[in-house]
Amino acid sequence: MDLLAIGLPGGGEILFILIITFGIILPIVAIIDIAGAQFKEGVTKVLWVAIVIFAPIIGSIIYFLIGYKQKLNKNN
Repeated sequence: MDLLAIGLPGGGEILFILIITFGIILPIVAIIDIAGAQFKEGVTKVLWVAIVIFAPIIGSIIYFLIGYKQKLNKNN
């Protein structure tokens, strides 16, 4: 059955919607996480927010791979 014939999005459209949604939600989650985190230096927080704002998708991915480990533990 053709999905377009019954008004449902096809595979390409679903992939496009997922990429756009991922590109919107991931930076928002990253900025919320950065805002609530404690870093050794205050400039680190500002730097990560700037990276995520100016390069939303790549910056968010880099933050979750590298910057996430720079956060202070609650015990520190």
